[in-house]
Amino acid sequence: MTARPPPPDRQALLALTPASYLAKGFRRPDGAPWPELRTTWSLAAAEQLRSAGITAAELDATLGPVARAALAGRGQALDSARAELYGKVMAPGVAEPVRGFLDAVLGAVRAPEDLEPLAEHLASVLQLVALGGVLGPRGP
Repeated sequence: MTARPPPPDRQALLALTPASYLAKGFRRPDGAPWPELRTTWSLAAAEQLRSAGITAAELDATLGPVARAALAGRGQALDSARAELYGKVMAPGVAEPVRGFLDAVLGAVRAPEDLEPLAEHLASVLQLVALGGVLGPRGP
């Protein structure tokens, strides 16, 4: 039996940015979504957003519609789907940390097949922020 590695600490999660974890895109070379999108990477994004003071309600107001638009955009041309997603990101009232996160993850969408893993990642991040306190109180 192989021992599991310890979970990443808070500092490691804060350092694991969407730009770094999505550098190779949403899917592995075999086309399957990276499993980390629903685990470690979602935990990192949730911790970064919580650390920026973003609440679950603020996040739900943005991530929910973007995730639904991503799923709806699966049948569209990629440029059309992207334009709709960016329109939601740039809407008035979207907090800057949320906008930055979404800009980074949308920048990693390279094909229509990325839209479903994107939606799943956003849903996972939202769930983790809603759970709150995953690693204890926010700190500097």
